[in-house]
Amino acid sequence: MIDSVLDSTSAGKVSKPKQSKQIKWNPPDEGVMKINVDASFDDVSCQGSTGLVIRDREGALLRAQALWYNFAASSQSMEAEAIRDGVRMAIERGFSKVEVETDAQAIVKLWESDTFDRSEIAAILQEIRELSDQFESFRLKFVRREANEAAHLCAKQATSVRRRCLWLNYTPVFLMNTLYRDCLPA
Repeated sequence: MIDSVLDSTSAGKVSKPKQSKQIKWNPPDEGVMKINVDASFDDVSCQGSTGLVIRDREGALLRAQALWYNFAASSQSMEAEAIRDGVRMAIERGFSKVEVETDAQAIVKLWESDTFDRSEIAAILQEIRELSDQFESFRLKFVRREANEAAHLCAKQATSVRRRCLWLNYTPVFLMNTLYRDCLPA
């Protein structure tokens, strides 16, 4: 008998399959350089790495980098280090308008609250704040992991043996598919 009972709330209604919105990288505004950053952290060895990707409005890869850190306090501190690495790279390249994207939502919320003085990453965030004053415009923004895949892949490239990886004037093979997918029309 139970099989023949029809839920009255769904009677006569046809459910449509949900279409998930594809989450991907979005180009920055005109004149703004976008830097996506990410980090990895091994809580056993307390080591980690950061990765970053710089792209222009058309999605062209300008630079990618991965750095290894022998000493890391936490995954949150590594995510903050990744943001700082991105800001330092932007200064080094002479950019005036910068947007940094990270999938570390807690750090972005902390940054926006402007009350990070008691956080374990307060010193790193304060340095980022001071460095970001050098830009005409600066924005730190949260993006979902799917829109930050290229930086995630870069962060995986650094190791205790390959301490610094820098890709200039070419796209490394491990990034090609991700960068291509990011720039496809929705």
